[in-house]
Amino acid sequence: MRVAIVGMGRWGTQIYRALKPLCYVWPCPTRAETDAMMADSSVDAVVIATPIGTHFALAERALLAGKHVFVEKPMCVFTSAAERLVYLAAVQSRTLFVGHIFAYHPSFATLAETARANEIESIHCTWRKFGTYSDDITQNLVSHDIALALILCGAEPTDFEVLTRIGVVSDVDIIRLRMYLGKTQCLIDIDRNSPLKTHKTLSVKLKGCAPYETDLLRWVPPEEPLTREMLAFLDACSGGPPPITDGLHGLKVVRAVQTINEMT
Repeated sequence: MRVAIVGMGRWGTQIYRALKPLCYVWPCPTRAETDAMMADSSVDAVVIATPIGTHFALAERALLAGKHVFVEKPMCVFTSAAERLVYLAAVQSRTLFVGHIFAYHPSFATLAETARANEIESIHCTWRKFGTYSDDITQNLVSHDIALALILCGAEPTDFEVLTRIGVVSDVDIIRLRMYLGKTQCLIDIDRNSPLKTHKTLSVKLKGCAPYETDLLRWVPPEEPLTREMLAFLDACSGGPPPITDGLHGLKVVRAVQTINEMT
């Protein structure tokens, strides 16, 4: 498998380190490198780790070039663009994989397996950190929690309620919202202007059980969820099972994020 990475910033570099032991990797830090890679038929797959606003154009180009695509979350900004990517992946018979890394955390995988056999009463996602002001908070951070809730409930949100939107440093730094996935209520509470820099908890209440809580920023070794994610991507590209964060899942996340942003 020959995989190219477009975008060699902070996260693209982490992906490169995770992929390097697993396959041949072609870093593409410049436009010229990206153009050369897109035209190279020997490249099987493309990883897109660039700013959110560039995801669609790069993913569309890679799919049209006949390559499998891994694109960081969210897949793109608008639902219509996400639908286009899902369509192209189907027409080209290529994998479209969206990088929702917390879905590949070992603790979440265990929880998701348990949830399949039980009724979920409620989900509570809390995130306290400082920074990441470069992107819209809903696209950049809320999208993580929406992705997890979709996997746990197996259904799209039916209703949203924005409880709090506060700007301290950037446009919105604190957001608290509630969404409903069938009978399940999901509360998402994010503060990216907090001195608690590495605190992200997921609490799930299953019917008849005590709440299950895990900190999704704690793992050993640090790269384990990313390695698991990259292995799932390579497996899907090689004819393995479809990923849990495939294009259709990514489309649902984009649709939810766009709905929330249009509410205010």
